[in-house]
Amino acid sequence: QLDLDLDRARRIQAELLPASHVQLNPWELFYEYIPAGALGNDYCDIIRATNGDLFLFLGDAMGRGIAASMIVARLHALFRTLVGLDLPIVEMLERANRIFCECVLASGYYATIICGRANSSGILKLVNAGHLPPLLLSSGGADKVLTTGLPFGLFYSSKYEVYQLHLKPDETVLFYTDGITKARDASDTEYGYERLANIATGGK
Repeated sequence: QLDLDLDRARRIQAELLPASHVQLNPWELFYEYIPAGALGNDYCDIIRATNGDLFLFLGDAMGRGIAASMIVARLHALFRTLVGLDLPIVEMLERANRIFCECVLASGYYATIICGRANSSGILKLVNAGHLPPLLLSSGGADKVLTTGLPFGLFYSSKYEVYQLHLKPDETVLFYTDGITKARDASDTEYGYERLANIATGGK
């Protein structure tokens, strides 16, 4: 029965994921979601706002298994609701954190989140709540976008800041979780940020 329940949960979680390829001029988005176990603890969503802007979300819930997948489902519902209110991106993240704290603060769970809001002029606004810094990829290499705040679920009063990018046609922003950078090979060597940056920019 437990195996059947896990399989149902896996299928429900897969149905929460957005289309893996989204194109809305001038933006083109791709993602790959491969959980290490039956259920993933990473949160990923792409939402098209009523005004045509794109919201991009990537997160990592503490822990693994059923508990972490429940946190992911809660984040999905929370942001799907708040995007419809058309709030400034910082206000949306701060409100989301307060609601999230009400749900999980006593249990000790938390999550890292990075949110982007992209408009038709090529501007991408980023707010980072404790997540790994995205990489700005260009012909010159890979640069970390170093902006961050506290993870969700730690403090009701957490404040966040916006980092704004104006992307050129040949530039890409790469979001990722530590499922890549902290993966280890048979010799217990960590994959690491440097290798990810090298591969992302066409290195070997």
